[in-house]
Amino acid sequence: MIQEMPWAEMMADEIAGQAMVVRDVVSPPVRASDPDPIEEGTAREVAAWLRHLGFTTHRRTIQRWIDEGKLEARKMEDGRVIVRLEEARDLAKR
Repeated sequence: MIQEMPWAEMMADEIAGQAMVVRDVVSPPVRASDPDPIEEGTAREVAAWLRHLGFTTHRRTIQRWIDEGKLEARKMEDGRVIVRLEEARDLAKR
């Protein structure tokens, strides 16, 4: 049947390759050189970590979540607005 087709092995390799890409996007492999994630940071820092973790969340999205009251934030004396990475990640999963 399919395994007898001349293109079967090539297609099986392609499917296996695509499965590995999906796996690495959903759960990126951890490397020894990877830094430990931050617990909290600015919208820009948290967005960068979310991208590193496989999400496509932009800093403006994080700011919108803050403005809409979906994401708790605190303002530092120097004016920076700080959010928790874990809370932003939970929103990004939705």
